[in-house]
Amino acid sequence: MTGADRQIHLVGDVDTEAVALIARAVTPVPGGIGPVTDVWLIRNTVAAARGAQQAAGGASVRARRISQPGPGPCMS
Repeated sequence: MTGADRQIHLVGDVDTEAVALIARAVTPVPGGIGPVTDVWLIRNTVAAARGAQQAAGGASVRARRISQPGPGPCMS
């Protein structure tokens, strides 16, 4: 977003004050919990895949370690 000072500012997509009374937690922008959220999303996706395959009577899903190429553009 471009502010009154004609500089670009990062803004979030939540009105923090409006949700403060009903939300358990709100993360700041910039500097939120992106990488942690990514890890939990992957973990939950693998758990869901394992559960679906076991329910269908198929083989279990095995995790495979991958190498990490380095920090992404948001982790400088």
